[in-house]
Amino acid sequence: MMMDNRTMNSEKELWDLDPLQSQPVVYDAAGFESEGVKAIYFDGLDFRGNPTRVFAWVGFPVESDGKKVPGMVLIHGGGGTAYAEWVRIWNKRGYAAMAVSTTGKDGIEIETPEQSKLQPHQWAGPTEEDKFRNIEAPYQDHWAYHAVADGILACSVLASYPQVDSDSIGIAGVSWGGFLAGIISSIDKRFKCAVSAYGCGFINIDSPTFLYDKDSTEGKRWFDLWDPSNYLPENDTPFLWFTGTNDPAYPLNILEKSYSLLGDNLTLRIIPDLYHSHVDAWKVQEQYAFVDSYLKGGVKLPEFSGTQLDGDKLSIKYSASEPVKKAACIFTCCDCEKWVDKKWQNLGINVESPGEGCMIMPNGWVAAFADITSDSGLTVSSRILHN
Repeated sequence: MMMDNRTMNSEKELWDLDPLQSQPVVYDAAGFESEGVKAIYFDGLDFRGNPTRVFAWVGFPVESDGKKVPGMVLIHGGGGTAYAEWVRIWNKRGYAAMAVSTTGKDGIEIETPEQSKLQPHQWAGPTEEDKFRNIEAPYQDHWAYHAVADGILACSVLASYPQVDSDSIGIAGVSWGGFLAGIISSIDKRFKCAVSAYGCGFINIDSPTFLYDKDSTEGKRWFDLWDPSNYLPENDTPFLWFTGTNDPAYPLNILEKSYSLLGDNLTLRIIPDLYHSHVDAWKVQEQYAFVDSYLKGGVKLPEFSGTQLDGDKLSIKYSASEPVKKAACIFTCCDCEKWVDKKWQNLGINVESPGEGCMIMPNGWVAAFADITSDSGLTVSSRILHN
């Protein structure tokens, strides 16, 4: 197998950020129209010695009062592409937004079963099918190398528009896009906040998305190069992770290992039975309040400052900018191996005084987390506890 002449430490610095953080050449994408947004291509990195272009939708708020607006870079998940509707969602909230395709496809309106029929465009770099192909090739020809670069270049393009506040740009990704957002926000410090829906690291441990034997030479090389766990320890960007209790692609056990690599910059939201899709991810309201708090000076989500177990008594401490409506413990008594198969239950936590609460844990609980919900209906979760 051909290996790169690099040490493991230097393999974590694979991207030359100077050209990526400069504006690439941008082209109109003729033939694509969608209400309120514009289709473009921009120059990507060379792939197998050939130039590439990356498709993106870009849009801006209708009303900005002549002021510069914050921006969001949006990274789709597996089987997807750039979605115009995702851009409009953020535009309506007062943000410039750019949804970028990381798999060499042109964009569409919204997630649909028909998207599986999309073919790569004529300037495509690595495609969906290349995610785990050609691991023996130089890393510059791997899909993940290009996908991360696409996200960084998208920030450079978005920041170049005169109506955008280049110092107020965040990133959001869904599934594989969340996987990428973890890497991108770890190495490109221009992003002032990051949101990952579902996607996380350690996918070689327990995820159907990982297609190698984790102990094979190929699996170890892929993991060492591209798994977010190699980059998250350097991530100090305010980071919201949200997912479902029974997510099939990125189970809670590997999400827990991933978020444990972050420090105080973590905000967590674990939602019972959240379905795994772009559209369902877009409905989670906490992400918009989270981004507002960092890019618009909005009210911050509640924050846990501590969870403590003393025998069967759970105590929580938190801070909140607005009154807390309720607190709850979400727990499972199921000790089955697969997290996707666990059944979860809910018990209220007694909020004794502002910022504190407690409860007696139920018999037989195996894993649990606490939720606190503000008067505005926004909820954050604690880190997972184990019995």
